[in-house]
Amino acid sequence: MKNLNTFIAAGWDIVGKSTNGSEDIWSICEATNYPRRVRRLTITRTAIGLIAMAFQNATLFLPHLPKDFLLGEAVTASTDTMG
Repeated sequence: MKNLNTFIAAGWDIVGKSTNGSEDIWSICEATNYPRRVRRLTITRTAIGLIAMAFQNATLFLPHLPKDFLLGEAVTASTDTMG
């Protein structure tokens, strides 16, 4: 079960093998372990743009926060109560 040819013959799409498809879904270190599903992260230009905007906004906003907020200390507000 750790033989690459067993899985290719069964139609598994193995990384780096063009005879079984081009999606490269499975990876195997032959004779060492069983096939593992390859995880891929797909990131779009839109996501990159949103991340860049969030970072830019954070760098503009952070210097204006109270020092207590940046240190993670609790900030409490005092209120007048009528007794």
